Amino acid sequence: MNDVNKETDRVDQVCYDNISGKGKEIVHDEEGHCSEDSFNRSGDEDSDDGTYVGLSSSSDTEESVFDDFEGREVNVDPLSDNEEDWLGRGSDDEPMQEPNVLQETQAAATRPHFFVCMTFEDKEEVKRAIDKYAVTRGVSLKVVRSDKRTYQVVCEEGCPFSLYLSTYGLSIGWQVKSLVYDHKCACVYKNQRASTMWLAQHFRQRVQEAPNFKSKDMKNEVQRELKVCASLHKCKRAKKMIMEAMEGSFMDEFSKIEAYCNELKLSNPGSDVHVEVSEEALEQGRRVFKRMYLCFNAAKVGWRQGCRPLIGVDETFLKGKARGIMLTAMGIDGNDSVYPLALALVEKENAHHWAWFLQWLRHSLDLGNGETVTLISDMQKGLANAVGDVLPEAEHRFCARHIYANWSKKWRGNELKKKFFTCAWSSYPQEFKDNLSALGSLKKEAAEDVVSYNVNAWVRAYFTPRCKSWMVDNNISESFNASIDECRFLPVIRMIDGIRLKMMAKWAESEANVSGWHTEFSPKCMDLFECNKFLSVDCKVHFNGDEGYEVVEGQDRHLVYLSTGMCTCRAWDLTGIPCQHAICAMYHAKVDPKSRISQYYHKETYLATYRTKLLLVRGKNFWDTENFLPMLPPPLANLLGRPPKKRRRTDEATRRRKISKVGPHASGPSGSAPPNNIEQIVVERLTRRGKSHKCTHCNQPGHNKATCKEPSIGNDHHNTRTGRKQSSHQPRAPQQEQQAPDPLHSQPSQQPPDPTQAT
Repeated sequence: MNDVNKETDRVDQVCYDNISGKGKEIVHDEEGHCSEDSFNRSGDEDSDDGTYVGLSSSSDTEESVFDDFEGREVNVDPLSDNEEDWLGRGSDDEPMQEPNVLQETQAAATRPHFFVCMTFEDKEEVKRAIDKYAVTRGVSLKVVRSDKRTYQVVCEEGCPFSLYLSTYGLSIGWQVKSLVYDHKCACVYKNQRASTMWLAQHFRQRVQEAPNFKSKDMKNEVQRELKVCASLHKCKRAKKMIMEAMEGSFMDEFSKIEAYCNELKLSNPGSDVHVEVSEEALEQGRRVFKRMYLCFNAAKVGWRQGCRPLIGVDETFLKGKARGIMLTAMGIDGNDSVYPLALALVEKENAHHWAWFLQWLRHSLDLGNGETVTLISDMQKGLANAVGDVLPEAEHRFCARHIYANWSKKWRGNELKKKFFTCAWSSYPQEFKDNLSALGSLKKEAAEDVVSYNVNAWVRAYFTPRCKSWMVDNNISESFNASIDECRFLPVIRMIDGIRLKMMAKWAESEANVSGWHTEFSPKCMDLFECNKFLSVDCKVHFNGDEGYEVVEGQDRHLVYLSTGMCTCRAWDLTGIPCQHAICAMYHAKVDPKSRISQYYHKETYLATYRTKLLLVRGKNFWDTENFLPMLPPPLANLLGRPPKKRRRTDEATRRRKISKVGPHASGPSGSAPPNNIEQIVVERLTRRGKSHKCTHCNQPGHNKATCKEPSIGNDHHNTRTGRKQSSHQPRAPQQEQQAPDPLHSQPSQQPPDPTQAT
């Protein structure tokens, strides 16, 4: 105790620079003034009493130190040619690279360190700093003294490191009073300072920005970057602490969502932003969030000026603490890229919310009754009825991939899958009928089942040419949902703001990408045009002298009318890009085929799509939160059944197990892992589901040999399938049931006489 008091009362305090090895000695006099004396630790030697001995015993000042250096004469022998060549070369005859002193210094400066006179706000900050220092440096520190005014930690036994802090004066705060910075201990892999609390503080910002950050990745990063052992269970507890602390942010952001939406209206004039409160909760005196709609003015203007009239609608669920459903509407630009239009947050997916979303979408994009627009969706429940009520004249397509997912539950196989999509990609009715007949030749019932779905909604042959797109899937919506996957974990304001930032970056990047176009049309358009141009070489054209052309391609013959822009294959009508038949006819008529490409793919149209930019939004400090009352998050909707742990795989290709374990022939000695120079063998296994099995004994379906009830003839019989003799299989005879004894005809059992009765 006396040693500690002496340590705290001493007036000479020394601060050593832990990076370059140089430092300054700070000497405090009795009046509190301090002076600095420079010294170099690299040339000092320790005396017996632990004090530093300088370079020269007579050197008390900097001038005297330099005099000592100047007074010495240094003799340097010239280097030989071999020595110069050796110094200029590395171990492998390569020029030696000078060490980057700046990078090493910056890396050392970022490490946590202590120095005398360093101050902290409170004791908790002291503990956090010590934990960070111990984990980063890989040392094991233990507390030897901790009370209201003092705090001291030391290293392992035999290590001179010691750190002593205490409160200073009457002010609130802690200060480093003494420090022995040297370590003579080995690096510790299992560090007790890497506690659950420390892990939660270290990864808090990381998890808040990406809540899907896995505990397994946290464990691997701690072991790789910090060289500290942390169990998976400890990492899970740390992430749980972070997620529980984030619950307050979920509640707080719902209370500020109206102020955020008001800021969006002020910063982006013309945007449609609408927030609704639950009427039932309002009657009970509570303000509970019900639903929200958002469509930026830049998206509205760009869609009207340059996008094709095709809208993909879809839903995706939120993954954060506040659960719900996000309804999205996506467009497609001239380069077949996703063009975000609008989104909405609702409690659950039903026909009522879909109708509300489509009404706002009709208002934002001026769709009228839908006579000029095409919608494509994934057959969501209630959406078809909502489209018929809100947009009765709109063309409504269904995603062919989702139809196949439902159809393949009964009809599986790669050949059936190929025939299905061949039917979906048929561009004219006769081609669809031929492909359907080919499907029926494989499975007649499968062909009858596939036409039970409305062919006008998923077959190209029955699409209208109003949107100039022959898409049969809703990949634009699926791509957008995948791009915002990390945002779906965040609270509501940060989620919407993250989507806004992604849209703002897309607007800027898309306009900059036009400089890389080699023609006046988009790259995706030119890819299809060049493909059709290559196929036109095999076509032959016959002109009737008026305006019609007969184009022969193999055994097919199509009619082309250049005045109306029509071909009987309907590829030109559906895409707005001349097909191979139209290109062949244009070459015959001395017309440039590029002049007949739709203006939706032109560079100027593409630039008009992204010309109106999303404007900047100010931070929380500028929001008008005083004029909006706080709002509660919506209640969680309890779904029926047990919550699924894994997603349901509907596609046949993903349902089957394609990749099996590596066989023993590909492994090393005694079943070890294969060497690096041997490629692992990937085996595809065909599923046996859906096949009928027969008994090898009686050759009848429905059972196997073990449960066969047919008696065998003779001791041995010959298996016709394998050609081997098998022992006879005699089914065990059923045991006879023991009947209960008849009390009338059964003889009485002998019993001992009763002594109480007289004979």
